[in-house]
Amino acid sequence: NPSLLFSLGVRVPIVLFSLLFILILFTLFSQLGFANTTSTMFVGALGNQNNLESTLLNMALLLILALGLAPAYKMKFWNVGALGQALIGNVCAGLVIYKLGPYIPNNFLLLSIAFVAAITGGAIWGVIPGIFKAKLNANETLFTLMTNYLQRKPYHTLYLSFISNYDEFMGYFKDKKHIMDRVQEINVSGDEASGVVDYVSFSYYQSLGMSSKILEFLSGSGNIFAGAKNPYIEESEWGWPIDPEGLRIAMNTIYDRYQKPIFIAENGLGAVDRMEENHEIHDPYRSDYLKKHVREMIKAIDRDGVDCFGYTWWGPIDLISHGTGEMKKRYGFIYVDLDDEGKGSLARYKKDSFETYKQIIATNGDCLKQEPRFNGQSKIKDLWKIHGLKQVAKELTKGKLNALSWKVVEQFKIDTVCSKLKVSEQTKQVIIDALNRLD
Repeated sequence: NPSLLFSLGVRVPIVLFSLLFILILFTLFSQLGFANTTSTMFVGALGNQNNLESTLLNMALLLILALGLAPAYKMKFWNVGALGQALIGNVCAGLVIYKLGPYIPNNFLLLSIAFVAAITGGAIWGVIPGIFKAKLNANETLFTLMTNYLQRKPYHTLYLSFISNYDEFMGYFKDKKHIMDRVQEINVSGDEASGVVDYVSFSYYQSLGMSSKILEFLSGSGNIFAGAKNPYIEESEWGWPIDPEGLRIAMNTIYDRYQKPIFIAENGLGAVDRMEENHEIHDPYRSDYLKKHVREMIKAIDRDGVDCFGYTWWGPIDLISHGTGEMKKRYGFIYVDLDDEGKGSLARYKKDSFETYKQIIATNGDCLKQEPRFNGQSKIKDLWKIHGLKQVAKELTKGKLNALSWKVVEQFKIDTVCSKLKVSEQTKQVIIDALNRLD
């Protein structure tokens, strides 16, 4: 058995060499230089408490996976069929619950049988490549990959047929009174049974950037999705980009694609809130986030014609963060006196943002509506407030207007210009709407 010193002497250099190799690899692809690459990597992993906690959480998950893989590695055995076995096990467990559920009232016993069925089904599926290897000398790796593909058909067939059979589906739950007490049955018939959704719901928290540089792509990841850092917008304390305009773009994209009413199921900002001695919580950052996102939603509805019938905030009262498992990352308009260690009175206190949300609800968002900046009486020079428009206009008229002519044109109103160019009223309104959208 190797000594502890020998083991450390082997493992430590391997870890250091791995870090060096990754740094060199990222330096080549990022084009940021070795020093900047090193700084970005270590700051991103250890730069503050949030980054450190995220790194430790990922390390724990990888260590658990390593512990599971170590026995297989020691046995020189690698199971490429795990996916197929897992899904077949899922099918077996689902069938047990579906078929035996009405006859076994004890949920623990039912789940235990389903658990055994899952293991047995997965094991039998894993034996199949072994039989073909022993009897026909088939390549077990290729055969297992093939069975991984084949299992998808029974998996989808069984589950989709179960879900689509509404009568059987509801019949199972009718026997579970403790569930049906909380579930209202819906009578489905005709067009409603065709499987076509009535609306599309989605959650929106952030936009994502793209980049060909690896480190830039990872730098704006927050703790949910990877994406390039956008230098033109703000970020939350957890590295989530704050992009209200992105919500409007998402609403337009989804509505244009599906032509169904949309519902914004989640939108919110996680931040550290501090309670003053008088139990006041001042969170202007949350009020600002809320107002800007709702304002963009209103623009999508009023100006762009998106059919949106609902918006809900995540979440009105403080709760443990699903993403990071901590209490200090607060989303609510109501403060809950509880810390990451589970200490606190659990008393509730209104934050300043509570009143902001209350006013938005009371006025149905009218308190946030903004009149369009441009109309027929707007002067051409007012349009230069739209970033880049002046440069585009000058490029299009290069050689046709001198500096003096430009000064004269800039004083004209949109109505005047459209009249001289004999633009119809309808076309003029389209132009004004487009300018307001650009704004």
